[in-house]
Amino acid sequence: MIISAPFFRNSVFVLVARLTELLAGILAVGWVTRYLGAERFGEYSFVWATATALAPLVALGCGRILIRDLAVDAARTGTLVASALLLNGALALLALGVMWGIVGIMLPSPLALLAATLAIAAQSLLVMQQTVSAVFIARERMIYDPLIVIVTRVLLLALLLAIMAAHLSYPFLFLANGVAGLIGLALASGILMRRFARPVWGVRRAELAYLAAQSAPVAGYNFLGQSFAFAGVLLLTQFQTLEQVSFFQAPQRVIAPLMILPMSLLFAFTPAIARLGADAGQGAALRAFYALALRLILVVVLPVCLLMSWLAPQLVRGLFGADFAGAARSFGILGWSIAGFALSALLNTILTSLKKQNGLIITHLAALGVNLAIGPWLVMRYGSAGASAAFLVSFTCLFLFNHYYLAAQIGSLPLWSAVWRPCLATLGAGGLWWLGADRVAPIALIIVAGLVYAGLALALRAVSVDDINQLVNRRAPGSACS
Repeated sequence: MIISAPFFRNSVFVLVARLTELLAGILAVGWVTRYLGAERFGEYSFVWATATALAPLVALGCGRILIRDLAVDAARTGTLVASALLLNGALALLALGVMWGIVGIMLPSPLALLAATLAIAAQSLLVMQQTVSAVFIARERMIYDPLIVIVTRVLLLALLLAIMAAHLSYPFLFLANGVAGLIGLALASGILMRRFARPVWGVRRAELAYLAAQSAPVAGYNFLGQSFAFAGVLLLTQFQTLEQVSFFQAPQRVIAPLMILPMSLLFAFTPAIARLGADAGQGAALRAFYALALRLILVVVLPVCLLMSWLAPQLVRGLFGADFAGAARSFGILGWSIAGFALSALLNTILTSLKKQNGLIITHLAALGVNLAIGPWLVMRYGSAGASAAFLVSFTCLFLFNHYYLAAQIGSLPLWSAVWRPCLATLGAGGLWWLGADRVAPIALIIVAGLVYAGLALALRAVSVDDINQLVNRRAPGSACS
């Protein structure tokens, strides 16, 4: 199967957008942690984590359904987008009520309630922008994504600097996010109407019911996925201190964009995955795509996880300041969760394309159950590091659950044969780092360990020249099976 738009170019556009988000996020969290300090950042983090956990309720998974359906039938763009935005707006009001209830119980103060209102408004505007941007992905015009992201992130950073210069209270930080989200929604809507289709407004009950029925399972598993982190925040708030919440959430704010980054390398395949999932005769092509994606994600991600683990103390001091030295263990542990998250996101996309999103609720509930089973003991004993360990175990279990669920749908899938080679290459590079950590300059050691890893990965055939050629030649995996 040949994808209808250049894969490599679209992947670069998505990668630029995610890198922009990553760099802006690193700058923002570094500024905010130093501006607020560990204790006030804990309160800020609780509010933002709550709003982030409720964002899937506002989104209701509409973006994934729009990508899946519009990649197959673009003529429905105007009506589907309008109906999805109506759902987002109605659910934002429901999320606001839930937000007030949670924050009112955990942080009962007028300032916290104001912050909660602004935070849920900012998340809702971002969700609505992403709903519109789903059209760009479905139509394989990813170039608009980095344009919107660059404009909004530059604006957000400028607003944050202005708020800090004026010494305003932390709710204004959420206001800055809301303004940036509003501008992003306006830009995305303008591009939609000028280049694709105008939203066709109206209350179409059948279409709203269809979107709700198809999207609700996606919203459910997205909410449960967000709950892995939110469970840690709640447990730390209950059993530890706001400072420990800061030590858990500050690394999360840096690592969350890194979790999404590996998927951007394969994100341009999303419309092709939707078309494969819609064709019952493409099971072999889908298995080939998954096998390739699994290996490539591990090859790219595992050395990054290793590097973040080894450099955690230096990264924490450089990003957050000396007050956050206690976050180093959390940072090192959370770095390894990037692999589990990226692989789970890949499986979520494939299973949704197969219209098997209902089963994802069960796998996410099972992984959340693991988190809740081990989380309280780990948090009470190890604080933020314990919450980070529970988070890591949850995403590892989620990947395994989803892998075997997909195998039950499309046939036997590789696991050990795909995993052991990247893991062994990572172990070799890690051993070299351990031996040279006290003897070699860090930059030189990073370069040498990187070369050793690349050599081991090629020698063990963790990644092959043919894999790279598939990307360079812009062919979808499984083309031979079409």
